[in-house]
Order: sequence, then C-alpha cells, then structure tokens
Amino acid sequence: AHCLMGCALLMQAKVEAAGEHLDEALNDTAYGYDPQHDPLVGIDVRIMALTWKSLVLWQRGYPDQARHCLQEALTAAEKSVYSITLVHIQSMAGMLHFLYERNAAAAWQQIQVLRASAQSVPPFGAFADGLAGPDVSPDLQGEQLLQQMRNGLAQFQTTGSGLGRAGLLLL
Repeated sequence: AHCLMGCALLMQAKVEAAGEHLDEALNDTAYGYDPQHDPLVGIDVRIMALTWKSLVLWQRGYPDQARHCLQEALTAAEKSVYSITLVHIQSMAGMLHFLYERNAAAAWQQIQVLRASAQSVPPFGAFADGLAGPDVSPDLQGEQLLQQMRNGLAQFQTTGSGLGRAGLLLL
C-alpha cells in the first residue's frame, strides 16, 4: 500500500509525501519479504519502491543517490522471480536516463536490454520502441530521432496498453 501510495503521490508532484511512503514501503520489505507472496501479482514491490525512490531523489536534487538507488533496483530485478519486474524497471531506467541525466548512451543500453526481453513480455518491446523508435541508433539526432520516437509511440499504442504512455509522450 505504501509503494502504490508513493507512486500515486509522485505522479501528483507531491514529492515529499511520495518519498515518505516509498521509504515506508522499503522499511516494510526490508526483513522477511517474500515477493512470491506479493499482493501485486508479478511485480516485486521492494524493487518497484527502489525505482520510484530514485525518481524522488532526482527531483529532490540528489542525482548520485538516485543513480545508486536505480542501480540497486536493476541489480535486484535481475535476480527477481518475476520477469515482469525486470522489464518494468528497465523501462523506467531508460526513461530516467533520458529525462533526468540526458544520458543517451545509458538510455540506449537499457532500451537494447528491454528489447531483448520483448519475447517474454511483448508490450515492453513496443514500449522500448516508444522510448527511442523501432530503428533508432545512437547516432540519430534531431528530427530523425523524433520521427523514430513517434513511430515507436504509434507501435506501442497498438498494444492497447496505456501504462507508461504519459511518460512516452513527455519524452
């Protein structure tokens, strides 16, 4: 509940309150947490809270802590019992690298890993296309890159999923 409340508050730009709830979620899951008995079927709440906490830290002006938190989430997601957790965190990491760091190389790396996961969780392949476009290369810039992103967003919309659409439009 704390994790979901933290996510909802962050989407409402209530950064301080979101951080408090995400901290509570991380405290609640610190000891004896078993993601196989998680109420959010298919997603490890601790890893999700770490990822959203990285957003809070970026918005508070702590980029080094945000990077560390995001890396901790990615490392944990690689060991997760749920494949959806890993692709969810990879998709958020790609967005974070684009939006907060303006680090195209790091975002590109997450997008490539995300695309590789598309076989097991197809909507995330389309989401990766929405982040950078289906045929993008690190060399594309300007209008070419924007066109690729628009093509990717159109492809993502064919999945019928609205999850992450606002973030893709923001990019």
